[in-house]
Amino acid sequence: MLFGMALLLSTAHCAVVDGPAVFHVKDFGAAPNGPGDAGPAIRAAIAAAMEVDGPAVVRLDAGAYRVGMARGETNALPIRKAKQLTVQGVGKETCILITEPSAGGFFLENCVDISLKDLRIDYDPLPFTQGTVAAVAEGGQWFELRCDEGYLAPDAPCFSAAQAPWGLVVSEVPQGGERFGPIPVWTDTWKMVDEGRWRCTLKAGKTLANTGMRPGARFVYMARRYFASAVMSVTSRKVTMEGISINASPATASIWVKNENVTIRGLLVERPSGSGRLLSTNADGIHNLGNRGTLFIEDCSFEAMADDAINIHARAAVALEQHAPNRLLVHTGGTTTFRAGDHIQIYDPEEGRVRAERIEVMEAEEKEKGLLLTFEAPVETVVTGTSFRNADHVFNLDACGAGAVIRGCTFGLHRGRGILVKTIGCRIENNVFRNREGWGVAIHQLQDWGEGPAAQDLLIRNNRFEGMGTGGAPFIDIRPSNRANAPAGGRPVRNVRIEENRMIRPHRGVLRAWAVQGLTFSGNTIEDAPASAFPLIHLFEGGGFVVRGCQIGS
Repeated sequence: MLFGMALLLSTAHCAVVDGPAVFHVKDFGAAPNGPGDAGPAIRAAIAAAMEVDGPAVVRLDAGAYRVGMARGETNALPIRKAKQLTVQGVGKETCILITEPSAGGFFLENCVDISLKDLRIDYDPLPFTQGTVAAVAEGGQWFELRCDEGYLAPDAPCFSAAQAPWGLVVSEVPQGGERFGPIPVWTDTWKMVDEGRWRCTLKAGKTLANTGMRPGARFVYMARRYFASAVMSVTSRKVTMEGISINASPATASIWVKNENVTIRGLLVERPSGSGRLLSTNADGIHNLGNRGTLFIEDCSFEAMADDAINIHARAAVALEQHAPNRLLVHTGGTTTFRAGDHIQIYDPEEGRVRAERIEVMEAEEKEKGLLLTFEAPVETVVTGTSFRNADHVFNLDACGAGAVIRGCTFGLHRGRGILVKTIGCRIENNVFRNREGWGVAIHQLQDWGEGPAAQDLLIRNNRFEGMGTGGAPFIDIRPSNRANAPAGGRPVRNVRIEENRMIRPHRGVLRAWAVQGLTFSGNTIEDAPASAFPLIHLFEGGGFVVRGCQIGS
C-alpha cells in the first residue's frame, strides 16, 4: 500500500508531455544531507520510473545521499530489467555516499537503454585504511602502522572479507607527485599494539624487500574485493555513463561484463580535493570484459587507483574436450558468451601462438559439462584440459571490446598501466599519459588470467606521453609471452600502428615490442630523452617493423 501511494505521488510530479517522465527522489522521502538511509526512497523512485511505458528520469538534487546495502543484495542500488531509464543528479554536488565499505554501488543487470549521469559516488566509511609506518622488522617479516584518525581499524569486518588482502606504500618523489607501490605488501594478520597502532605480519614467504617500506612511510591497506564496484553493468544493452565522478570503491571504479554498446564519457576517478586520502579506488578505473558492439571511452580522467586505469579484453573459455575436428566443448566460466555467427580465436598459451584465427561458430549448444561449439571448418588438434593453466584459450572476437575507441582521456599517477588492451581494432587517440610506472599503453598476454585475444589491428595516434623520472617500463610495452614468460613463438600480436605521438622525458624508452608481426612507428616526436642504458626503441623476436619520420630532440 505504501509503495502504491509513492507511485501515485510521483506521477503527480512527473512531466509526461514533450519528454520523459521525471521522478524526483525527494517525493519518495530521499532527503540529501540527512543522517538516515536514503537507499529505500531512491530505490522506490527507480522502481516507479521503471513502471512507465516509455523513457523516464530519476532526479537527485544537490547534496549527499547516504545509501546502505539493499536487503538481500551485495549492492546499494541494484537496477534490473530497466528500459529507457536515466538516473541523473546535478553534477559532483550530488553524491551517493555508500555506507557499507564492502558493498557495490549501482548494479545494472539485463537493462536496455539505461544511463547514469551527473553525480558522484563515494564511501563512508572508506573501503581502505591508511597511516604512517611506525616500525619495520629487521628481516622484513612485519611492520607497525599508526592509522590516521577517522579511518577504519585494519581488523574491521570489511578487511576480514577482503578477497585480496594487500596494501601499498605511497611515497612522495623528488620529481613531483606520488608513487603508488607498485610492489604489493601481502598481509596476513593484524594485532593492535596500542591505541591506533597495529602490527602486521606478512603472508608466508613474503617480505618487505623492494616495497619501499620504512619508518615514516605512508601506507594504505585495502578491503579489496573482486566485483563490488562503484558501478557494475552486466548483460545490458545501450548503456551510457556520463559525468560520473568516483572517489572510492572496494574494487574497480566501474566494471562492464558481457554488455552491448557502451558509452563512457566524462568519468572522473579521483580523490576529493583536500581530503588527504592516499587512494581513490582499490582496483581499475574501467574494467571491460566480453563487450559486444561499440565501446566508446571519451574525455575521462584517472588518478590514484591501486591498479590499471583501463583494461579491455575477453575472458577465455577453457577448451575441455575436442569431440571432432570442428566440435569443441568449452567452459565459459560465466564471463563470456558464444552465439551462432560469432568468430573465435583459439590461442595456444604454452607456445604463445594463435592456433586458429577467426573461425565462425555455426552452433553453440548447452551441455551438462559446458558449451559445445560447432565451427565452420576443422581446427588442428586443440590442447584440452581443466583450467587456463593447462588448456588452450578460446576467445570470442565478437565479444572482446573489438573496435573500442579511447580518446581525449587523461591518465594521471596511479599504480599499474594506463591502458591494458587485449582486443582487435582498438583506436587510442588524443590522450595524455602521466603514469609513474611508465606503462602508458600495455599489450600483454596474461596467461594465468585467461585474458585475450592476442591484440591485432591497433592504432595509437596523436597521444602525449610524459615521463615522470621513475618506473621500470617504456611508454608503450608490447609483450605477448608464452607460459615461461618468454617471447611468444607465434608472433600473435599483429598490425600495430604508432603514429604522430609526442613522447617527453622517457625514463625506460618509448617503445618495447617483442613477438609482434607488423608494427609501424612513424611521425613520432621524442623530447628530452635522458642519457640511459635503455634504448628508446627496442624491437626483437618479431618481423615487419617499420620506423620512419621520427624526430628526436630537446
